[in-house]
Amino acid sequence: MSKLGEKLGFLFEVGFNIGLLTYIKQNNIKNSFGDLYSQDLQQLKFSKIIKKIADSEGVMNESDRKIIKKWVLFFLQKSFLSGLNLCQEYLEAIPVKKRNYKDLEILYYQCYFHGDNSLGTYNNKGEIEGYKAVISQLKDVEHIDQYKKTGEFLKADTLMLIQYENKWHILCIDYSIFSIQEIYQLEDLHSVEVFKRILLKEISYLRKKSIFSNLGLDSKNPGIQLSKSLANHYTAFATKDKESIKMIQAGSYAYSFWKFLSSHNLLRDDISVTFNIMGYSDRGISSMTLTDTKENIEIIETCHHIYKKKPPVQEISTARSKILEVIKVKGANSFNEGKSFLNQLLNISSDGITSFVHQEKIENFSSPLSPISQEVAHQLNLDPNLDLRNAHQELIKRELESEKTYLFLTGNPGIGKTTAITEFLKQEKILKEGFLFIYVSPRIQVNLDILEKFTNKTTNQLCDDQIFTITTNSNLIKRNGGKITVNYCSNEYTKDRFINQNVHFINQRSEELDFEYSNSSRIFRQTEDTVIDTGQRNKGVLLSLSQAINTIISQEISNNIVATVAMQSYKKTKKCDTLSHLENIFSSAYNSSTEKVIDNEMKKISQRIK
Repeated sequence: MSKLGEKLGFLFEVGFNIGLLTYIKQNNIKNSFGDLYSQDLQQLKFSKIIKKIADSEGVMNESDRKIIKKWVLFFLQKSFLSGLNLCQEYLEAIPVKKRNYKDLEILYYQCYFHGDNSLGTYNNKGEIEGYKAVISQLKDVEHIDQYKKTGEFLKADTLMLIQYENKWHILCIDYSIFSIQEIYQLEDLHSVEVFKRILLKEISYLRKKSIFSNLGLDSKNPGIQLSKSLANHYTAFATKDKESIKMIQAGSYAYSFWKFLSSHNLLRDDISVTFNIMGYSDRGISSMTLTDTKENIEIIETCHHIYKKKPPVQEISTARSKILEVIKVKGANSFNEGKSFLNQLLNISSDGITSFVHQEKIENFSSPLSPISQEVAHQLNLDPNLDLRNAHQELIKRELESEKTYLFLTGNPGIGKTTAITEFLKQEKILKEGFLFIYVSPRIQVNLDILEKFTNKTTNQLCDDQIFTITTNSNLIKRNGGKITVNYCSNEYTKDRFINQNVHFINQRSEELDFEYSNSSRIFRQTEDTVIDTGQRNKGVLLSLSQAINTIISQEISNNIVATVAMQSYKKTKKCDTLSHLENIFSSAYNSSTEKVIDNEMKKISQRIK
């Protein structure tokens, strides 16, 4: 049986660690490993590694061997860039301000470039010698035999101990390759058709995955626990969802390392520890972020227990049968006549089609239109004739009229959270005070529905002349040449279009207009005789909305603003943070150079808009 995927996994690990080490070297980060790994890297000969793969897979044809070489270089490049970028993002997240690493030190860095990771091409350093060389970064440490077994930290692919100020950070990563397992999957990377097939295959794979495929666990508070009985589930799915399994493996190594540091009195009482544990593949990441509370240590101890019980392949089918039985028992308790229901559900016919009817009547169910109980009405001082939705609305209005600074609304869809807000804002006394209402949703139609709540259905006009509504989305901005653009509605403003402070206001009620479009900004002279189309550069939706709100406020267009925006994602990079655009809302009353509010301007705004 081919082990090509395993071999490429070793190279993925090597490339990733080279990327991590490169970033450390480029930024002169203080460390304890010195030239330990540079000496090992000098012994790696990638031509030998490529030859070893080709020979072990029985590939003799020279053109096929060249294809193997391209794939090896591809995985090395991909993993190198992944390691380089992760190291930068990880250190910035600690956080180290402005990449000032002078107060940061890497106390321990563990990786290997010999043995299996070199595919047997560099064996001058034996396993024990390699372990001793790595562990020498921690002074006066002996008796390491118990830590070189399965699940113990000396087996970790990447293990890093970082000290910054009075905190320690342990980063542990385990790697794998999933996209390539067999030699026949290596096709010519110079073919466009091959790339299309690879992309379609990956898209198809990702579509099959559930939301749990990119698993993350961020536990800063006690209360989250994992049971050791999860070892049975691990056994059942040991060959699937591998990022999560790799995360469990990395968690096992992290626990072993923490235990090692504790037993050798290397952990000081005044130092807190944060664990960052990752299962990293060429398709995805599963991760855990844990502090060193007793409950969180128990989580990684459970990972250690689960991984140590890693089963042989023949046990997997048996374990899956057991898990299915557990699901049947638990599922049966969730339905009326649950046992019969699940038996029908699992009774699959020879053609794969099963048809049956299951009915249930849910007792003690309250819909939003159900009247509230006398007890609830008395307890909350509500009219007992109110239904659940209107009672909920009345409670929200009470809180909005109070002096509370923040109000968080939760509840099922349809309970009337947004309706309660809009009904509150339409009151005459609130309109006199002025308001700014911003609603963010990923769906355009939901945003239009919000605006409809401020519209008189009989006249098709806004319910009050004082209200000014705006909305925007990426399609609207693209159609207007990428400029800062919003749709607006107002009983007093009726122009099809107007521009104010570079914001394009397009009347939402007018028939579709001819949008402005210019391709002049798309042309870029690459060389003296080559001109390329760089594509249309569009302003962001949150930037457009924020700039439009600022214009409405600063130009005193309205004191009652309803703004909705369709936003699909939140982006944060070194140069850009999507949410920073919100600062533009009050830019007319803010001095960005001094980072201070202009008091007089802000007082003028607060006199018009509460």
